[in-house]
Amino acid sequence: MAPEGLKFIVPICAAAVLSLLFIGPGWPATACAAAAFLVGLFFRLPAPPPEADGAVILSPAGGFVIEIVEEEEPVFLKEMARRISIFMTPLDVHINTAPMDGTVRHTDYRPGAFFKADRPEARLHNERMSVGIERPDGVKCLAHQVAGWLARRIVCDVSVGDRVERGRRYGLIQFGSRMDLYLPVRADIRVKPGEHVRAARTVLASV
Repeated sequence: MAPEGLKFIVPICAAAVLSLLFIGPGWPATACAAAAFLVGLFFRLPAPPPEADGAVILSPAGGFVIEIVEEEEPVFLKEMARRISIFMTPLDVHINTAPMDGTVRHTDYRPGAFFKADRPEARLHNERMSVGIERPDGVKCLAHQVAGWLARRIVCDVSVGDRVERGRRYGLIQFGSRMDLYLPVRADIRVKPGEHVRAARTVLASV
């Protein structure tokens, strides 16, 4: 479990213990135990990444692919790109993982609104954190962590110059959110809209 989950789980577990001590077995203790389980599920760490060749791009988040489009990416790739948008439900792993090996070349945080993360306007207007990664062979990708109406806390663990390893954690978004991943337009996309993907496990593309 990600350490950020402890600040939620410890008070809930304490409430469960106090309920058992002062009220006895019943719905308050059961509700607290269920809440602790669900929060722990949310903050669970993704499984270790599979072995794959260097061209493989792994999903940086768990959830449903809601859109795959080709559009201009003027900030980091600075060219036409493929955007894969993933909506993370509260039941998905919300640890964000690096889609490929490389070096962080760009970071940018922008405050914003909190529209529901699967709505089109969320991509442009919601709070977001952008991380650009460059592989040793020059391939670039740009990941946008986008907060949703329930998510009010984006965590990013990396800075410009840091090395990242494909499938390993670089941040998280707490309680419901969205991930937009920009890849070179020549990327061979392996998923389609509506498909459920797993963080650090599902192959999104190769490039």
